[in-house]
Amino acid sequence: MELSLKYEIVIDGQTNQVSIEKHDGGYKVSLNDQPIRFIDTVHLSPDSFSMLVDGRSFDVGYGQVTDGFEVEIFGERHIAEVIDPRKKSLKMAQGAGSNKVITRMPGRITEVNVEVGQEVQKGDTVVVIEAMKMENPLKSPINGFIETIEVQQGEIVQAKQVLLTLRGN
Repeated sequence: MELSLKYEIVIDGQTNQVSIEKHDGGYKVSLNDQPIRFIDTVHLSPDSFSMLVDGRSFDVGYGQVTDGFEVEIFGERHIAEVIDPRKKSLKMAQGAGSNKVITRMPGRITEVNVEVGQEVQKGDTVVVIEAMKMENPLKSPINGFIETIEVQQGEIVQAKQVLLTLRGN
């Protein structure tokens, strides 16, 4: 069976489709359905690598941030979020129509970005939880108003705990 992976990568707010297929002992990479002759990568350090693409060498530095990765290439910094479509569809199915924000993992609340009665849009970050030394923004699953807030900043929470409820528009 051939390996085939597809991702959405959002860079500076622009969504790109990336596909990677194992092909003839190497990999075939496409960006927005345009093939890239991707040759090789070499890790230079835990937070940088060099890659050879279409015969050109690029040194890339990167680090994980709240919303994905900060990537530096040619001295310019970009925020990149990698979205696995399989995980995205599962996440959307779990949150579809839900009026609750629930944590999937235990952790500590680092931010509560809303107040009772506040209007929010689907996708707005309402709570940030620190788990496994990473900050994870939790987003509103619907357009609506904050009905209850069950947690406060600094509180330790358990997996599957309701953090807040919303009332739809």
